[in-house]
Amino acid sequence: MKKITLTLVIAAIVAFMSTNLCAQAEFNFAGSKNYYLIYLDEETSAQIPKADIKKDYRPDDVTHFLYVWENTYTNNEPTGPNSNGVPGTFIDFSVGSVGWSGFGFAGVKPGKDMTGIDDSYYFHIALKTSTAQNQVVIINGDGPSAKLNFGNTPFNDNGKIIDPYKNFARDGEWHSFDIPMSTLSKMGCKFTDTAYIGNVVSFLSGATTGSNICIDAVFFYQKKNTGISNTATEKVLIGEKSISVPETKSGITLYDVSGKLVKTSNQSIISIEDIDKGIYILKSGDLVKKIAIK
Repeated sequence: MKKITLTLVIAAIVAFMSTNLCAQAEFNFAGSKNYYLIYLDEETSAQIPKADIKKDYRPDDVTHFLYVWENTYTNNEPTGPNSNGVPGTFIDFSVGSVGWSGFGFAGVKPGKDMTGIDDSYYFHIALKTSTAQNQVVIINGDGPSAKLNFGNTPFNDNGKIIDPYKNFARDGEWHSFDIPMSTLSKMGCKFTDTAYIGNVVSFLSGATTGSNICIDAVFFYQKKNTGISNTATEKVLIGEKSISVPETKSGITLYDVSGKLVKTSNQSIISIEDIDKGIYILKSGDLVKKIAIK
């Protein structure tokens, strides 16, 4: 990914606010390594050091493919940013009228060698939708697999019941998930084939015509230690008088949505007692996050 400046990030967020496009759920590439890429746009993947891309299995229509099963989805033109802020580069499908649905990332020989993925890895995916139907993600679908039901009710897969794993808001915004391979292993997922041509990651969206699912940033990775941990994006604490980023070593800077500097601190906490209520952009090291001061 070409270097994204803070100004560009703020511009993307301003565009979101003015046009009601999808929010971002950006991944911390600086805190991760050793990627097995399944689906990721070119601009974002360009920011990953080549030595950290262990396998690139993204669809190339030669060896690796994205297969829609028996025309069960309609392909929509993506609009707005993907989960990492790049415009119009993600999968946007709606369920057709066949009475079921499914698609997957598969291929032909020489296939995929996923055997380097052990329990130290994580599986990442970003999802968004505005429709209520459950979404099932199957890891290693044609081998010893794990089935993740993103919903709040059991999913009936042709008589096989898949219990809910996690749910997410059907709000038209991106929601990202990072699932330890140790969790998937306990569900039964194991990568043992050095020339795998089956559906390494596949999806089921039920039978309701028009049910929509958008998918982005599908890959496996390992974490590494940085100034801000991978979980730091979830640890911005907003109080009545201050904001803190407990794991940061880079200080905190606040900007308004036009990009104007509002306040800065070289500590992991910043006072907001003298700041008006509203939407701001918080920057701390690799973290850039839209926040609301109420």
